[in-house]
Amino acid sequence: MKPLAIVTGVGPGTGSSLARKFAAEGYRVAMLEHFTISLHRIQRR
Repeated sequence: MKPLAIVTGVGPGTGSSLARKFAAEGYRVAMLEHFTISLHRIQRR
């Protein structure tokens, strides 16, 4: 099973960069953000 990275405060800056980096390295990524629209944009990248 792949490791899990939980990233909180996923906005357009550092949080989304971390989420993409973990995903690129093979992690499953759980993203938490107050505004879901930000998560949908990041998830599509």
